[in-house]
Amino acid sequence: MGEIEKKGLRCVAYARLSTREQAERSEFSSVDAQLVTCKAYIQNKSAEGWQCVSYYTDLSTGANMNRPGLQQMLQDARDGKFDCIVCVKFDRLSRSTADFFEMSALFNELGIQFLCTTQDVNTGTAMGRMLRTVLVSHGEFERELIVERVKGKLHAQASQGLFCGGYVPLGYHYPERGRPLKVQENEAEIVRRIFSLYQELRSVVRVARELQRLGIKTKEYKNHHNAGGKEFSSSHVSHILRNSIYVGRYRWGGKETSMPITPIISEEEWNKVQEMLEAHTHGD
Repeated sequence: MGEIEKKGLRCVAYARLSTREQAERSEFSSVDAQLVTCKAYIQNKSAEGWQCVSYYTDLSTGANMNRPGLQQMLQDARDGKFDCIVCVKFDRLSRSTADFFEMSALFNELGIQFLCTTQDVNTGTAMGRMLRTVLVSHGEFERELIVERVKGKLHAQASQGLFCGGYVPLGYHYPERGRPLKVQENEAEIVRRIFSLYQELRSVVRVARELQRLGIKTKEYKNHHNAGGKEFSSSHVSHILRNSIYVGRYRWGGKETSMPITPIISEEEWNKVQEMLEAHTHGD
């Protein structure tokens, strides 16, 4: 962005997980490394009065502006809490060309400088502004390319009847990436009970209430979200009763394919329950 003349700058650092790391689900994040680089860059200017007053991070895509760290930084910018933003690359701020220039316009209006530690571009010249546009556009192109590759991989995986990620359904566990789901017998018994209860009670609401009475909880996922492990609701019950994975079929991308897994529910019982659900669609 060119050299800043202003002395005593209040600087902030911004770091975001790369799209490649998200796609590959890498256990190592570059966010800390980005922050170290940005803070060192600011520290090197301390003799000129620069100081790092805060930092912001996001562990989500740069495809849009719906990121908590970014939104907090934009609000603090409007509140006049800093004078300069430091990133390692232009695309850390955004991989969307439109969003990047919308934010650039805001920073210009607020008198906030934006610097990149690895891309020293003087946007005070026509050539520099063109180069910045090229760099931002390349970031957007790279993100779209990665998304296409991941989608292609998932399509191929689904066509072979393999699980494509997300939360593993109640009754199964995921032994290894790229391998078929395996039955988890203690959970499978809950699935069988839900199908049996529905045939007896003929209401997803009553089934949910019975599961609550018995103290049976939804599947618990041990990850950073701490999801599941809650009381069953009628929507939980309905989702399980309509999930064809329990008869060895998997729906992904609008298509259904057979899966190399052990079914938990027989085809006969599945068809009976589906007919009942269809007949009682407006009954609950």
